Amino acid sequence: MCKAKDPEQFTFHEAFETAIQRYTESSAKQNSVLRETRATDFCYPVTMTVEAVPLGKAKKPSNLLLLREFQILTWLWEQYRHEMRSKQCNFDHMVGIPMPFEYCSVSGTDFDYPARGFEAYNYYDTHGNMMDISTITLKLPLSTSSCVSSTLSYMTTEKLGPCVSYLIEILRSQSKYFNLSSAMMLFDQLICRLIVMHKYGVVHGDLNTDCLRFGSGNACNVLYISDFSTSVQMPSSAKPSFGYHERFVSTLRVKNKIFHFMQDLESAYYIFLLLAFGCLPWDGRIKVDASSSLPMLSEQAGTANPVVYSSSVIKEKDNFWEVPSIILRLIRSKEFELEGDLYHNFTEDLLMTLHSKMKDLMTNCSQIGQDAFMRDINTTGSVPYNAYMGLRKCLASYFRFETLNAFMKDPATEAKIGMLHMHDSTDRRMAWDLSSWCWNHIGVDTKPSGLSNYLQKAMMASVSQGWMRQANRTSMMYRA
Repeated sequence: MCKAKDPEQFTFHEAFETAIQRYTESSAKQNSVLRETRATDFCYPVTMTVEAVPLGKAKKPSNLLLLREFQILTWLWEQYRHEMRSKQCNFDHMVGIPMPFEYCSVSGTDFDYPARGFEAYNYYDTHGNMMDISTITLKLPLSTSSCVSSTLSYMTTEKLGPCVSYLIEILRSQSKYFNLSSAMMLFDQLICRLIVMHKYGVVHGDLNTDCLRFGSGNACNVLYISDFSTSVQMPSSAKPSFGYHERFVSTLRVKNKIFHFMQDLESAYYIFLLLAFGCLPWDGRIKVDASSSLPMLSEQAGTANPVVYSSSVIKEKDNFWEVPSIILRLIRSKEFELEGDLYHNFTEDLLMTLHSKMKDLMTNCSQIGQDAFMRDINTTGSVPYNAYMGLRKCLASYFRFETLNAFMKDPATEAKIGMLHMHDSTDRRMAWDLSSWCWNHIGVDTKPSGLSNYLQKAMMASVSQGWMRQANRTSMMYRA
C-alpha cells in the first residue's frame, strides 16, 4: 500500500505530526530542529514493531514488552521536551535515541484478552513492578489506544539502519575486523547516549551488539540505542526478572541482582572490547559460534528467574578484572593502526589506562545511590560526572582534533601526549574525521538551576511509586 502513495504523504501522518510538534515545539516543514538533528528523509522511512501473542498459545507466562518500550522512549522524550522548553538543554540533545511516533493496542478475535486467563501474561511497569493487565490504562500523549485490550499491538518509530552485530558479521565474512579507532569512536558515542539516558533515570539493563544501530540516510555515522523493552526507570527497589545476554551482562547486575547505572557502562566496555579485539575472554564458556558474533542469550533468559548465572562465566569475568595479564595479552594480540614502537607503547598504555579507569569506576560508582548519581551526573568534578568524562578524555587522547574543548583535556593524558611530541613532532595520531564520524560536544553548566514546574510535579508524583528524580541544568550539544 505504501508504494502506491507519494513519500511526502507520510510526513502528514497525524500521529507523526503530533509527536514532532510536541517534541520540537514547531509544526513547520521542514522543521528547523529536525534539520539539525535528523536526516532530511526523517519522516519518510519509519519502523513498525509488532508484538503478537495469540490466545491459548502461551505455555508459560509471556512478558508483554512493547508497551514498556514505548513508555520508556516516551518518558525520555518528554523529559527532553520540558527541559528544552525551559532552555535547560539544546535542540539536539536526543540524537541517538529513537523518536517514538505511535503505539496502538489492536483489538481482534484471536488476540483480545479473555474474561479469565490474565495470569498467562505478565506486565511490568517502567519501574519493574508487576501489574495486573486488566487494570492497565494508557495515559500516553502519543497513544491511539485508551486501554490495553489485546495482546496484539504495534509501535511506530523513526527508521534505523543496520545493527552493529550485523556489521561485525559482514566484516568477519571478509576476514576483517573493526579497527581500534572505529571501536573507540563507537565507544565514545555509546557513552554519550548513556549520559542522556542515565540523566533521565533510565537503565538499559541489556546492552548488546544487537540493540546498537546506526541511523539511516545522513545519520549513518550516528550510533543509536534501541530495544528498551527490558529497561528500567530508576531509582527503584524493584528487581524485575528480565533476561539478558550472558556475553555482555554486567557482573554488578548478576551479583547484586538489582539495576544500577554503572551496569550499562560495564556492558558498554565489553562491547568496546569485542569491537576492538574481535572476541571476549569468556566466549568459549558460553559456546559462542566461532563463525558468528551474535550474542548468545542465557539459557535462563526470559524465564521467571534469569539470575541463575553460569558460574564458569562469572569466574572468567572476575579473573578478567583481577588479573592484569588477561587484558594485556588481549592488547598485545592486536595489530595497531599507529606504526612504530613509540606509538605502539602509547596505544598499549592508553588501553591499559582505559581498563584501569573502568575497574575503578565499577568499584566506586556502584556504591553511589541512584538519587545521588542522577543529581551529580552533570555536575563538574562529581564522581558520576568523572565516570563518563574520564573515559571520554582517555578515548579522545588517541585522536588529533583541530580544536578540543578544555573540559575534554585531562592533565595525565596531556602529559603523555606531550612526551609523545617530544620524540615525534609530526604527531601521527589518528585524526577524528568529522565528515565520517559523529563527535559529541558536551558542555556542562556547573551552576544547576531550579527544577522546572513540570519536573517538580513529576518528582512529587513519583514519591508514591517509591522513587525520586532530581535534575540539574545542563547544556549539551551533539554534532555529526
